[in-house]
Amino acid sequence: MEEEKLLSRKQNAQRNNNKKRLMDACSDLAELYMNQGRYKLAIAQYKQLVDLHHIENDMYYARINRGIGEAYQGLRLFEEALKYHQIYLDVVLVQKQPNYLEKQRALATLGHTYLIWASETETDKETKLEKANKFLMDGLEVTESLSSINQLEKADMLSRLYTNLGLVKEIKGQYNDAADLIKKSIGICKPHDIYEQLTRNYLSMAGLCEKIGDNNEAIRNYNLCIDVAKKVKSKVSLLSTALLAKSELLVRLTEYHGAKTILQKAYKLKGLSDEERKNIGEKLKVVVSMCQTEDKLVVSSGDHKELKILYEKMGDAACIFQCYQKAVEYYTMMLEHAQKSGGNDEELKNCYFSLAETYKDNGDYFQVWAETKGKLPSLD
Repeated sequence: MEEEKLLSRKQNAQRNNNKKRLMDACSDLAELYMNQGRYKLAIAQYKQLVDLHHIENDMYYARINRGIGEAYQGLRLFEEALKYHQIYLDVVLVQKQPNYLEKQRALATLGHTYLIWASETETDKETKLEKANKFLMDGLEVTESLSSINQLEKADMLSRLYTNLGLVKEIKGQYNDAADLIKKSIGICKPHDIYEQLTRNYLSMAGLCEKIGDNNEAIRNYNLCIDVAKKVKSKVSLLSTALLAKSELLVRLTEYHGAKTILQKAYKLKGLSDEERKNIGEKLKVVVSMCQTEDKLVVSSGDHKELKILYEKMGDAACIFQCYQKAVEYYTMMLEHAQKSGGNDEELKNCYFSLAETYKDNGDYFQVWAETKGKLPSLD
């Protein structure tokens, strides 16, 4: 309905040759499409704004390019995104009257884009991380010098920069430095009630704790994350992300019934997108199956054929959650019971194949060779 109204406004403006109203309609449509994740449509509206505006060195032009860059980033077209983010910064820097607030935003945006790109690719990762760090540090320097904005806005900027700098360190494997930076961001968020960023910080801390093997501390941070996320009423996706992340850790810890409870809470949240609800529902279905299968294993009579089937189900489910080490354990038990039950060659080959594929997914290529040598024709 909102889209139809805006498109109608745009058509009327075009018919009446009203440039200002046409630009307003394009701007509103671009914002709507960005919020809906319809990035290609947003880009089309932004580029029409560029054509209508004509001036290429004022702040309006700079902000249009920032919007185009954000849309390309949404499409994961990072090179294109960076091109437009750089235009945004370049235009800000040539203004006769220095605009330090926009300069900060431009630097932070470039740093964040390089950070996201580095997190999603192995190609030139170190170079991307160095650029991310440089732009973020430059943004931090500008932010600390800002005196014409209110303290809450400044605190929000600082907290985001420290978090992103922490994430750069995390990707580099410098977990202690990462934790220190994220804790610094938490220390800024708490007294200013910056709940959205605080939620993201606790989520990041939980992930860091998982990486160093401190699962108790990870769960503590997930719980803090969930508590704070409940205060951000406008963004239910933050709460669903926190619940989903905690459930995945519980699955890795084989606490399947606990994971089921968490996923049930997530599934019942109001305001989820169809995609979010579908994703949670699919994982809930898998965890319910794991709970049922685990219960059957507890009361199993010891029949090897039955146990082979049950362990296979557990292995398949663990793979869906990318818990490959646990899946290997389940598939190993599956193989043992297949052998004890007198399984035929085809059945045993399938067991070896599942094991080999799981070792491969886990990056353990020596075990792929060891498990399949002489037992399978080939594995691509």
